[in-house]
Amino acid sequence: MDECTGSTAYDASGNGNNGTIYPVTLGNTATGTCASGTTTEMWNDGTSGKFNSSLGFDGTDDYVQKSSPSGLSSTDGALGAWVNVTSLPTDYGVITGVFENSADADQIYIGALNVSSTLRFVIVRRTAATTRAVAYTNNSFTLGAWYHVTATGGTGGDVLYINGIPQSLTYSSGASSAEWTSAITNSYFMAGARQFNSTPEKYLNGLIDDVRIYNYALTANQVKNIMNEGSAVRFGPASGTP
Repeated sequence: MDECTGSTAYDASGNGNNGTIYPVTLGNTATGTCASGTTTEMWNDGTSGKFNSSLGFDGTDDYVQKSSPSGLSSTDGALGAWVNVTSLPTDYGVITGVFENSADADQIYIGALNVSSTLRFVIVRRTAATTRAVAYTNNSFTLGAWYHVTATGGTGGDVLYINGIPQSLTYSSGASSAEWTSAITNSYFMAGARQFNSTPEKYLNGLIDDVRIYNYALTANQVKNIMNEGSAVRFGPASGTP
């Protein structure tokens, strides 16, 4: 999210999974440029990111989408991003995730959740229209602050990290601690919204930076290293064993 102009969010991994930025027609109406001063531009909204710039989402119809992403696993994986939630969603707003182009197919995503007018973070797994597992943080968080949110999982179960700290979670009825599924190989990789019945929905109001997806589960140390990669002060060598 450091391009600061244009309608493409480029993939820095080398896998070519570049996302297309959609401001659509409400709230933000253009991608624009950083520091333009135009409040209806996504890049202007994200002029100040967690590290360098970010991208602003208006909570109404903004999203980033990559169709048919490549290089993803069918079993293990991880999703993550820095996020600054501006206002609470009606129920929840999606930070990032992978989705089938159908209501009754695999989806897995992380989001901001409104629980009794408090901000929580959530990981959601859907395997069918009526089968959805939700796990959200027991702790509440502050609007207008940056948080590093990562969900990682595989055959050993899932973990939701906030600022590198594994969270205690409340699970929906029928869910358990081992919820990561084959939802990593799907039609769309998105940020700021989810895909449902071919239509984006569940928009996030806030800033998103440094979106990542992995085709393997991350360890706790890896999550912390990723969180600290963009910081101005780094303790340890640039490469090799710390």
